Amino acid sequence: MVSIPLHTLLYIIVILLFALLIFFSSLIRIKQQRLKTSQKQVIWIKEHEEYLFSLLSTGEWRIRANLSKQFIYEAIEQFFLNFLKTVNDSQSQRHIQQWVETHFAERYRKQLNNRSMAIRLNTLYRIERFHCTSFQAPLYHRYLLNQMTTEEKILTLQILSKFQDERVIELLNKEGVEYPDFYYSDILTRLSTNIVTNQVIDCFQDLTPPLQYAAIEYIGAQGWNEYEPLLLKLIDHNNQEMNIRAMKALYQLHYVSDMTSLLPHFETDHWPKKMWLAKLSMLHHQEACIPYLKKWLADSSWYVRRAAANALLSYPTGEFELRQIAQFSEDAYARDAAKERLERGIGF
Repeated sequence: MVSIPLHTLLYIIVILLFALLIFFSSLIRIKQQRLKTSQKQVIWIKEHEEYLFSLLSTGEWRIRANLSKQFIYEAIEQFFLNFLKTVNDSQSQRHIQQWVETHFAERYRKQLNNRSMAIRLNTLYRIERFHCTSFQAPLYHRYLLNQMTTEEKILTLQILSKFQDERVIELLNKEGVEYPDFYYSDILTRLSTNIVTNQVIDCFQDLTPPLQYAAIEYIGAQGWNEYEPLLLKLIDHNNQEMNIRAMKALYQLHYVSDMTSLLPHFETDHWPKKMWLAKLSMLHHQEACIPYLKKWLADSSWYVRRAAANALLSYPTGEFELRQIAQFSEDAYARDAAKERLERGIGF
């Protein structure tokens, strides 16, 4: 074991304590500086509040201020952000957009090239929030350069979709491009229904799987019954994930014209399919579904048992069937599922 002389240990401890002192002193100074800046911004806003609100209503800028000063720039920016969070007024939003495009655009262009990712992301957020459409083309070309982080790419796609840029579908649909499912759905909801219909739904077969999944979810969320044939076709697809998503979307439509084409799927051993098929059987009662629902009350999956019990109770003879199962079934799962559903009563 190596022994360290006492005076060396003391020397190391003194050095560490000194380093900690410098570190905490720096933190205190930074905090004090931020507090001082924040106070200056509050005072500046208070002194110019009348003129800022005048800008929002008239679009006229009557303040003589050096916008190159960081604290003034940040104060105005924060004032606009706070206003947009609390007030939904199209005229004020348009005036903010015009003013920011005139006075902050050049600053934002420089910040997009900053080495700090945090600054770049914050700048993108402000471009979106202030609806700076002059950045539409530059952001599209920046994305094509493929020099962004994943976070920047996602935010750029969200901005382009908010600006109703149809090219965002082309960017999302490239092979090798894949983001979390949530962002595909979020981007589609930002686009107009015309763009989604023409560029996504009507071109479904040409889409990559992630975009197809988002399109299916979009159809369900919109409640577009006219796409029931497409969803029924996708339930027959050899991709199991596609099947389940199509079933979920079909259920969201609260409408199934005929269960006949779905009956072969009731032979599945896949529990998510069983669950969604049980739910779908509630939308269009067909006697052929009842034996499967009764069988699924004994399934090993609690989700399947619950869905089957819900579905069975929705049938005209469902309450009788459940009471028979609750009293006479040899399977404990089935008895419990039937009893629990009867206690809760009828529900969708």
